[in-house]
Amino acid sequence: ITPTDAANLTACVFIGRCLGYPLCSWLLCVTNHVKLALTFGSIMVLIFSILLVTPPLPYALCATLFILMGVFYCYLMPSLYAASQQVSPKLSVLALSMSNLMAMVVFYIVDIVLGVVVDAFGGLGDVQAFQNSLTLVPALCFVGLIIFHRIRKLLA
Repeated sequence: ITPTDAANLTACVFIGRCLGYPLCSWLLCVTNHVKLALTFGSIMVLIFSILLVTPPLPYALCATLFILMGVFYCYLMPSLYAASQQVSPKLSVLALSMSNLMAMVVFYIVDIVLGVVVDAFGGLGDVQAFQNSLTLVPALCFVGLIIFHRIRKLLA
């Protein structure tokens, strides 16, 4: 994959997110929001794992998987919606803001962990260091799904 193709793949994630949020909003109206979040998160972990463990894929297939990853990235939306539904309507915006803040803190921690792994395995110039850090992404997503599921069980 050329550098231009790699740059375009990030646009594919954005396109997927643009498609995913309306889809997720519609699904929130007709399904259980907790199961939707767990399903979307699980599918995203699966797609990311496929991208990591398969040999180099053709660009069209990579682009399709990146678009799907963007669609399923919207797993956060049902989580935020669930938090806003647990409080009175007057506090729903505050609950939504706090939930979003917690998600951003978790993303920040994940970024720090990935950066530490890259540094520990050779730094920015080492391809193996990037591969080692990227293999953590599905594992960290899976851990996040387990924590989300446990919290949901505690609150139920």
